[in-house]
Amino acid sequence: MYKNEKDLITPNENESTSEAFITLYGGSSAIQAAVSNIPLIGATLHTVLSSKAQAYSENRIMIFLDELHSRLKKLETLEVTDEESCFYLMNRSFEYVVKARSEQKIKRFARLASDYLCNNQNWDEIEVALTLADELTDTHVEILSYISNIPESEIETFKGLKAVTVYTEATLDLPRLESRFEKLSEGALKMYCSSLISKGLLHDEGIGRFDSKAVEIIVPVPLTNWFLEKIQDMDRAK
Repeated sequence: MYKNEKDLITPNENESTSEAFITLYGGSSAIQAAVSNIPLIGATLHTVLSSKAQAYSENRIMIFLDELHSRLKKLETLEVTDEESCFYLMNRSFEYVVKARSEQKIKRFARLASDYLCNNQNWDEIEVALTLADELTDTHVEILSYISNIPESEIETFKGLKAVTVYTEATLDLPRLESRFEKLSEGALKMYCSSLISKGLLHDEGIGRFDSKAVEIIVPVPLTNWFLEKIQDMDRAK
C-alpha cells in the first residue's frame, strides 16, 4: 500500500502540475474523503475537483490550440529543426495554459509558441518570455501597454522618457496612471507597478527627483518593448 501511494504522488515528468493533481485526486479515495468532509463546502469542492477540473483544463487547451492553428495555417511550410525543444515548448505551454484565468492570457502563450516555431528562436529566450507571460496578469500587461504607448515627456527633467506618475502628490505635467486605471486602489496599482519593476519590465524613475517616494514616477525600459512585441496581437506567422 505504501509503495502504491508513493507511486501515486510522484508525477510523471511529462505531466503538467494540474494534470498530475487531477490524476492524484481521481485516484485517491483518502483525499476525496478529506475534501468531502470539509465543512460547508466539501461537497461542492469534491464536485468541482472530480468532474469539472478536467473539463476546465481541456477548454483552456482548446483555446490555445485554436489560436495556434489560426496563426500557423497561413504558412505554406514549417520545418521543426529541434524536436526536443519543440516538445518542451508545448509541454511548458500546456502547463501554463491550464492555470490561466483569461482567454487573452491563454492566447499569449499561443502567440509565443507560434513565434518560436516560425522563427526558430533560441529556447532560453522563449522560456523567459513564457515564464513572464505566466507570472503577469492581464492588468500587468495593460499597464505595460499603456506606458509604452504614451508620448515622450517634454519636461526637461524627463525629456525623452515615457514617464508617468502613480498616485503622487507632486505637481508634474505627466500622464497619471491612476486616471487610466481608476478602478484600482492606490495600493493595488502600486503593487502591480512594484511587481513589474521587480521583474525588470519598468524602472522607478522618481527616487531622487522632486523628493519623490518609491513607485511614484515610472518609465518603460528596453525589456518592456521586447516583451510586448512577443505577445502583441499581431500576425507574426506571415
